[in-house]
Amino acid sequence: MGRAVPQLQPPAVLPIPGNTNINITSTTSNSTVAELLDSGNLILQGDDVIWQSFDHPTNCWLPGGRLGLNRLTGENVFITSWKSPDDPAMGDYSFRVDPTRDQLVQLYKGVQQYWTSGEWNGQYFSLVPELTRNQFYNFSYSNSSKYITYSILDPSIVTHFTVDVSGQGKMWWLKSATESILVWLQPRDQCDIYYYCGAFGVCSQNTLDSCACLRGFKPMSTREWGLGIWNGGCLRTSALQCAKNGSGGGGGDGHRRINSGALVGAIIGCVAVIILIAFFIWKLRCTKRTLELSENSLSTFMYRDLEHVTKNFSETLGKGGFGSVYKGAFSDSTVVAVKKLEGFSQGEKQFRTEILAMGLKQHVNLVRLRGFCCQGSTRLLVYDYMPNGSLETHLFKNPSNRLDWKTRYLCK
Repeated sequence: MGRAVPQLQPPAVLPIPGNTNINITSTTSNSTVAELLDSGNLILQGDDVIWQSFDHPTNCWLPGGRLGLNRLTGENVFITSWKSPDDPAMGDYSFRVDPTRDQLVQLYKGVQQYWTSGEWNGQYFSLVPELTRNQFYNFSYSNSSKYITYSILDPSIVTHFTVDVSGQGKMWWLKSATESILVWLQPRDQCDIYYYCGAFGVCSQNTLDSCACLRGFKPMSTREWGLGIWNGGCLRTSALQCAKNGSGGGGGDGHRRINSGALVGAIIGCVAVIILIAFFIWKLRCTKRTLELSENSLSTFMYRDLEHVTKNFSETLGKGGFGSVYKGAFSDSTVVAVKKLEGFSQGEKQFRTEILAMGLKQHVNLVRLRGFCCQGSTRLLVYDYMPNGSLETHLFKNPSNRLDWKTRYLCK
């Protein structure tokens, strides 16, 4: 209805622009009348309703009004904010049913969506459960007609829904002719509104003013900022000095010259950083070597891994002059014997001797050395586990099992 530039032409003529150019005048016949209903809907009707304000909402959505698809015109009906608190022209913010996913209601700044209601589940929108049916109002969504509407259960309560110039959707309850109470607000944090402070503006909920300019900038319009209209943003307090070259003589192509030495230094620094990163990656991979048992070479183990394998060296198989032997099992159920050498000097000597003597030898009568751990002063050797014990145990531990000389001679 000419929201940006409303027109009233004498004598008492209110033109309604559109394809039909319908005019309400004081000189027409009584067959067509305009009526303002108790719902707030202004209708123009003859035998049928010719036009109604509910089909063309501005910034206000009243109970009984519908937002969404108009089946007759195919138009997506939505409400938009004022341009400013004292300018009713169409503003930047709108509250509408999503045209692509019609079970969502969203707030937009221009074409940028910054808040959503969540999908309709038959009772309420998933992200705003407070709008479910209660003793005051009832929201509903029509899947067939693709629109949302709401009604007030108590006709004595006067409410309306608006999109504020701040970009927030608000529901008001008119307590009296001069007093309104805010009963619903989304988004609650103004800083969640897209581009709320405009270009080069910073939003904060912890200060008296919601927005501030970055250092070196000032408000684009001090008048609008004084009214709480922040989306105009900020501009620089002084122009950039890009037009001057490094010599200070003015002019030039707008590009700053870079010292060649500084450039070479930067390149060398970057290469050094890359090499350092590559070294650390290699080192990390070495330290995270898994407990893989190799058939042809000795494996290197970490102390913490062998500590885990032996359950903190809890099951002792035996003790000797150079240390103790513990039973352990890898994740693939392979059972091993872990020998923990004690005494640094003697243990180190025994450690080297056993690695050199048994590390590369494979014989049916020798237990196989699978690997070792050499971490700090700790020395451990990992052998195949012998479930039947050693030959020495069978020969000498139990005297009854000893062979007599006749039998020994036959074994020769």
